[in-house]
Amino acid sequence: MAGVPRTQCLLRRIGTTAAGQIGFTVPAGTVLLVKSFYVQNASAAAVTNQLSVQTAGGGGVLYLYGASIAASTFATWQGWIALNPGDAVVWVYGAAGQSGWLSGAILQGPPPFPPAVTALPA
Repeated sequence: MAGVPRTQCLLRRIGTTAAGQIGFTVPAGTVLLVKSFYVQNASAAAVTNQLSVQTAGGGGVLYLYGASIAASTFATWQGWIALNPGDAVVWVYGAAGQSGWLSGAILQGPPPFPPAVTALPA
């Protein structure tokens, strides 16, 4: 598709003022590829940061990244994970002074395949 960015910023927060979380929910009619996450801790103490993906409706959670980041340092996560409409990616940060940037690609159209079965037939 002409004019549609393949990789873009999905969420960002610069210099948080308190502990919290921020998320991105995959819009209807699209598929999301999560590609990279960068987080910087500008505080004077180590702070825990987590990045997770959640199924639509919050029924399942998979942690992609979780670590205590030392004061005045940064960390990265690189990978590829696909999310279907209604799924979400969430960044949780444990204190003020965190800056984060999540990149990925939003692809138009529904997933071409149905979700995988969770149980084998009897």
